[in-house]
Amino acid sequence: MTEGDLVASMPLDEKTIAYIESEFEKMLGEKVRFTVRIDESIIGGFIANINGKVYDASLLARLKLMKEYITDY
Repeated sequence: MTEGDLVASMPLDEKTIAYIESEFEKMLGEKVRFTVRIDESIIGGFIANINGKVYDASLLARLKLMKEYITDY
């Protein structure tokens, strides 16, 4: 089993955590269990850290990408 950290913008219920874990299990081909913490500064979504790899699905990251895209043109 692989353990990872999950940072969410708000508290997640057990069903949601289980769903996220199952999606990472499908992607990685192994069991995943998260330690969850809350960080409201990411605005929405989540950031997962598994074996040193970061999967950033936060709204803050998407807004930063949008800002870079807009300022490049």
